[in-house]
Amino acid sequence: MKIARRIGYEDFQLYRGKGDDRGKKFKFFIYGSHESWLEAQKKFGRSERVSAWAAGNRTIFSYHLNLSTKILLHEMAHEIHNEYIRYRHSPIWWKEGIAMFSSLSESEIRGRVQQARFRVINNTHIPLMQLIFFYEGEEECDLVYNVGLSVVVFLLNEYGASSFTAFNKAMREGKNFESALSSVYDIRNISKLNDKWEEALQDWKTWESMIKNLPKMLEE
Repeated sequence: MKIARRIGYEDFQLYRGKGDDRGKKFKFFIYGSHESWLEAQKKFGRSERVSAWAAGNRTIFSYHLNLSTKILLHEMAHEIHNEYIRYRHSPIWWKEGIAMFSSLSESEIRGRVQQARFRVINNTHIPLMQLIFFYEGEEECDLVYNVGLSVVVFLLNEYGASSFTAFNKAMREGKNFESALSSVYDIRNISKLNDKWEEALQDWKTWESMIKNLPKMLEE
């Protein structure tokens, strides 16, 4: 599956039918009325602004009017990545960046990374250390998505796919986000990652190489 391949989850398996492990199945709970959807959001402690969410154990909840291939692929990407790293904690921008990278097209990724770069160049972005929750409004939510996606693309461009896979494996094996960052990339913490990420997006030659190498990053 494309999503699993992009993050290096080589052992990922889907349910193949009768006799196969049913734990490999994705379960989708689709709510047909707005009232039942609001009730579900309240029951599971979710914001009324979310259009769908990944609940763990390959389970996804959504409201029927929010159904789209893009949204479902995004939530499946969350499930696959969380399963791969065994639900280790990571920053919200990283979770969303991984989901975006795993599920979007090349042109969509390029556009969103360009938006993140624009903010960094104009000093209107929020540093990674401060980007710890979703903000109100669609534009602020997009900021979280775009920043995370641009960090993923930066690391892949600067250090390669093998290091990216090693980072995810390090988290799978029990390291927390910053420990994995340090052991694989020799970047001591999120603050140092922020410095390198900002510098990369501000440099025109580095930006050119990120865009040039994007198709290779997405090879299946």
